[in-house]
Amino acid sequence: MMKREATSDIKRRKIKGKGFLNEYLKELNRLVITTPIHAGNLLSLEETEMIKEKASGVRALESYKKTIPFEDKEKLRKYLNDLQSIRDNEFYLFTEYSNYCGAASVPGLNYFNWQFEFTAEHAGIISILLKDLSNELILDFYESNNMKLLEIEAFGSSWPNVLID
Repeated sequence: MMKREATSDIKRRKIKGKGFLNEYLKELNRLVITTPIHAGNLLSLEETEMIKEKASGVRALESYKKTIPFEDKEKLRKYLNDLQSIRDNEFYLFTEYSNYCGAASVPGLNYFNWQFEFTAEHAGIISILLKDLSNELILDFYESNNMKLLEIEAFGSSWPNVLID
């Protein structure tokens, strides 16, 4: 019975996702540079759910969190470079629309647009999960007291050991 419920939930999300696909691809292409993201770069919802389930343990590992002003992108760039030097490989890119259209597959951190604008993703949350499921980075950007902020949270076996200056 649970499998049937899960299957019908995925079918409902796929139907809803058809209406989001064009906007989702626009968002992804604001977040990824050098290589355009097309529908063919997206995982199926079944694959996306399987990856999310397998990766659920990464958030139980070590973590590190830091909030910086959203405009301080130089700190984000340096942090991403530091992460890349420790552990970089292909990653899955998740946004809110990934729940309806599937996660995107991206070749490496150097393809992530660290200069993304505040409006680049409609929900304000981006997740980068390495394909080997060893590390995850969550970027949560929001406004508080008229200040735009970027909360950076790293989980996993090695990324939480990298600190932001």
